[in-house]
Amino acid sequence: MSRVGVGVPVYNGGEVLRESLECLRTQSFEDIEILLGDNASTDETGDICAEYAARDSRFKHIRRPDNLGSLPNFVDLRRQSRSELFMWRAYDDLSEPNFIEELVGCFDHDPQIRLAVSEIRSQPDDRPAPRITRYQPAPRWPRIAGVAHRLFRSHASWIYGLWHRETLAREQDRVHEAYPHAWGWDHLCMLPLMLDGQVAGTNSTSFEQRILRQGTTSAERKAKLPGVSFMHGLRADFGRVTWETVKAREWSTAERFALNTMIPFYIDRRGYSRFKLFRRRLRERSR
Repeated sequence: MSRVGVGVPVYNGGEVLRESLECLRTQSFEDIEILLGDNASTDETGDICAEYAARDSRFKHIRRPDNLGSLPNFVDLRRQSRSELFMWRAYDDLSEPNFIEELVGCFDHDPQIRLAVSEIRSQPDDRPAPRITRYQPAPRWPRIAGVAHRLFRSHASWIYGLWHRETLAREQDRVHEAYPHAWGWDHLCMLPLMLDGQVAGTNSTSFEQRILRQGTTSAERKAKLPGVSFMHGLRADFGRVTWETVKAREWSTAERFALNTMIPFYIDRRGYSRFKLFRRRLRERSR
């Protein structure tokens, strides 16, 4: 059994998939299994997946006869893995060749952590330079300062870091039972680890999040967003699960006071802000 499992969910990603798979094939840490979740693709994705599975025994092509949807594809790849450590890799994202090696090193250094992350480079295809978010270690004391640091300095792409697989399975199943939505589930899965101080990281490597906007305008992207009423419901569910997660832990009186102050700001940041909903409501009414 490989120490690290990598799940690559993909649907019609042929234009960029090969580069992402080559990035995984040439990782300096070689004890990996790469599960390719081909979600009934209709382009060359299937051929590319089959090619890599034929040339490298670490790749396994899982061809789905019907499209499961994005989130079930993510979940199934995690469930099929039996490795100690697990990570997802979006079919269009990249990393440095030492990415997995450095994150495994975080676990070797501190076996108590449950998620290892790195510097993040966010690269939209309509901008010349990436936005770089370096990993910043949280203060160890007081505890609430470390919690605040992780809550507000975390990055959405941390979901693509390296997880202790059994911990990820527990948290993802918990979240999906309480919050059956594709939007925002990643932050809810990471939240317990940020509260409990089980996240570590390194800037000795980096993850590149490629954002493919494919020539669409900002107005066109906004037009595809769900309606305001639907987003209000999502925000409410996100907030409910966030508070349930926070209240499930033991806190001092001072820590509870601090959390009661900061969590509404966290929900605004991660669960779609009330100000954005207010602006969208005004726009909808003006039409």
